[in-house]
Amino acid sequence: MAEEDEDKPWAEQNLGEKSVTVLGYLIGGTLTAALIAGYLALAMQAVVESRWAFTNVSPERVCAPDERHDCMVRLPGTVSSRDGATFSVTVERRPYSCSLGTLRSAPPAPGSQVVVETWNSRLVSIVDPQRGRRRAEEWPRKWHDLSEAAAALVVVLGVPGLVALVWVMGRREEKLGPVSEPHAQT
Repeated sequence: MAEEDEDKPWAEQNLGEKSVTVLGYLIGGTLTAALIAGYLALAMQAVVESRWAFTNVSPERVCAPDERHDCMVRLPGTVSSRDGATFSVTVERRPYSCSLGTLRSAPPAPGSQVVVETWNSRLVSIVDPQRGRRRAEEWPRKWHDLSEAAAALVVVLGVPGLVALVWVMGRREEKLGPVSEPHAQT
């Protein structure tokens, strides 16, 4: 009986059935839109990471006052606190959290003067007058960044491939009908 209700044409459905149908379409459409948005965000991240892998950070190329792209922006600051490899720097009266997990020595002590260096808005290094420049995890590392981009691309290309495969298999089953079990021999 339930199958007959689902197969009713739109004109024959009562108001409650139409409401449930519309609600189902709204929920399904919203979930589909969210999945597509997440997929596109992941695709963009793969492109950005693969491009970043080939970025050549040159500390000698310092930005002009009105320039912010493909050059080093240097911001003087003061270390306000530290906790392990993570420390906070106050830059131009704004807090700026810096995480340098790849440091081989302890981070600068609170109160130390440092220079925060960014390239294309990414934190790439910290210059400590006593220890010199220390690279952040965002400093381009070709093979590391390419492996992250490749992993994202596998997902980006694999998800539509998987969806297409499931769709084709479903269409194939519709055309062929259900597979019957072989007859048992007695």
